[in-house]
Amino acid sequence: MPTKNYLLQALLRNITLLLLGVLLVTFSPDAPKWIVMGCGVLFMLPGLVTLLALITDRDATYMPMIPFTAGGSILFGIYLLCFPNAFIAFLLYALAGVLIMFGTMGCLNVWRARRTEPAISIWHYLFPVLLFVAGVLVLVFWNEVAALPFLIMGYALIIYAPLQMLTAIAVSRAVKKAAKNAASEELMIEVKEE
Repeated sequence: MPTKNYLLQALLRNITLLLLGVLLVTFSPDAPKWIVMGCGVLFMLPGLVTLLALITDRDATYMPMIPFTAGGSILFGIYLLCFPNAFIAFLLYALAGVLIMFGTMGCLNVWRARRTEPAISIWHYLFPVLLFVAGVLVLVFWNEVAALPFLIMGYALIIYAPLQMLTAIAVSRAVKKAAKNAASEELMIEVKEE
């Protein structure tokens, strides 16, 4: 049951979503870099807290690997902060390699199957070839591929926000109409009872 401020809450929520969508579309090329840098900060914080706790609490017994894992966490966080594009490129090159490998193996498997069973259609090459092409495209356009999910999310939010506002208006009208109908039915029942 919508509250009294239902439309105002829906309006504020959808304006926020719309602004978020516009920001994602506008800054989608930089979004992966900022997310990786944020992850770098998130890796550094636990390592720093752990090292500070070890330094300040000298009486505590700890496992000998804790300083190394904390240091590793800090170093990895620093790497993500300083070289976010290199990390993104590494991940996307690894993804491209996997796609190219699967596409090549798929084509090879279809080729072997067609040698023994010629009735297998040539259309079975379609998906492995598409995987191979996708891997090559990721290799060539890795920066655009990294920004693509944020661009899609941004456009989705830009479309979703007005549609959700229209839904909120329709729900509010339906609730008001149902309340009005319920009040008129109660009035009719009271009149019949008299």
